Amino acid sequence: MQHRKQFFFIIIILVAALLISCEVNQDDKEICEQSKWDEIKEPTIILRVTQPDDYCTGNTHKVDSAEYLKFTGSIQKYYCDDTPSGLFDYSKTISPVAGTNYVHVGAQYRYKFANDKDRLLFKCKLKAYFNDGNIYETLVVERLFYYNDIKFDANTFEQYILLVIPDLNWYSSS
Repeated sequence: MQHRKQFFFIIIILVAALLISCEVNQDDKEICEQSKWDEIKEPTIILRVTQPDDYCTGNTHKVDSAEYLKFTGSIQKYYCDDTPSGLFDYSKTISPVAGTNYVHVGAQYRYKFANDKDRLLFKCKLKAYFNDGNIYETLVVERLFYYNDIKFDANTFEQYILLVIPDLNWYSSS
């Protein structure tokens, strides 16, 4: 008899959990439906990353004096309901130039936006290689971007998102 009560109690908990889960999914669908646009927008986006000018360690190995910098990462679209789509990886190696504001990484990407909650997840990791053989790298920096975060450059007629990299915690990987 004791086992039947425990079994019945577990069944009630499972049914309640399923009902709550369905309600949350329904709320998500309602939010997505309420923030849906009349017209789908499909910009061609360029990824820009600020070129850091901090020091990798103490007062030595300033990033813009590296022999070269390697930017690696990805960009991926997430729909309002958290469904992932369109994952692209990139890798870009540059010789840093002091005073450069940003670096183009990857290619041109085209994503459809149909909702206020559609977003892009932009990931970036940097590695700095110096002439003395030292190599420093960062952890992965991640940022979410929504349609309203896309900017327009009137000089180049490009639409872009800009990942501003803060002062990074560099660590030696050499």
